[in-house]
Amino acid sequence: MRQHSGYSRIRLAEGIVLIILGVLAIVRPNLVYTSAVIIYGIVAVCLGVLDIVAYARQEVFLGFGPVLSLITGILSVMTGCMLLLHQDAGKAVLLFLFPLWFIAHCISRLTRLNYIRFTLL
Repeated sequence: MRQHSGYSRIRLAEGIVLIILGVLAIVRPNLVYTSAVIIYGIVAVCLGVLDIVAYARQEVFLGFGPVLSLITGILSVMTGCMLLLHQDAGKAVLLFLFPLWFIAHCISRLTRLNYIRFTLL
């Protein structure tokens, strides 16, 4: 007797949702674009808060914290608030802002590798 792992139902649901989203993107691209701006705004605020918390934790344990983490955290929160409050402006700068934001955020995360290695060892 074969046992089903449950992945087929998850993949079926995923496929249906992606088909619906694909059709929606073709039929109503402005709605999808606005939704993406809102989702990116929420993600930016959450990541910014996490960067600020990481800065505060590093400063408590090590006596200093990478200032880049604090700066990118503040910029991420500001970016997220701008995207949530001014969605038309978010649409206008979407092509330029997000690549720069992703690069700065990744550099900020890479600066914390020594801290992570210090706490894990």
